[in-house]
Amino acid sequence: MSLSRAQLEALASHLTISETYFWREPRVFEALEDRILPELIRSRSVGNRRLRIWSAGCATGEEPYSIAIALRRALPVPEDWRITILATDINPHILRKASAGVYGEWSFRNAPPWLKGTWFRPKKDGKLEILPEIRKMVSFAYLNLAEDIFPSPVNNTNAMDLIFCRNVLMYFAAERAQEIGESLRGCLLRPWSMSRPRKR
Repeated sequence: MSLSRAQLEALASHLTISETYFWREPRVFEALEDRILPELIRSRSVGNRRLRIWSAGCATGEEPYSIAIALRRALPVPEDWRITILATDINPHILRKASAGVYGEWSFRNAPPWLKGTWFRPKKDGKLEILPEIRKMVSFAYLNLAEDIFPSPVNNTNAMDLIFCRNVLMYFAAERAQEIGESLRGCLLRPWSMSRPRKR
């Protein structure tokens, strides 16, 4: 028996874990800022200035907003570029929360000290709201990795430069997770190699 979308959404809200926070993996964001984004930007600095990044299983939005901040730091004048940061999840409730861009202190427990003061503004209730210039960089959308088709221009999952997919595949059996992984690989625009890391 197949479930309706409403039934799937209700099930997802009970079974999926929406626990996340800003700069969750510092080493990942260090690599993103020091190596990956500079390499991508250099490769696109002449001609087609476009960047497409997908956060699959974005939960309450801390990951895609972290990506947007890292990209904004790498591109001080982003208006010269066509930027897509797609953030998808199966849980519509947390997608609405993510779209609002309002967070409590717990979401910053792993964040670098400069993050809150630079990219957020305080609200009267003590929470912090992400700046509009960062919020508008991210597009949130419903997507079911188990059933929806991707890559596809219909759901904007095609021709991606980077895909973040953390802790999502653990919800699937090994064979299905491998199939989803292959589909995600097919969403990438092309393989690209990075230069060797700089010695510190």
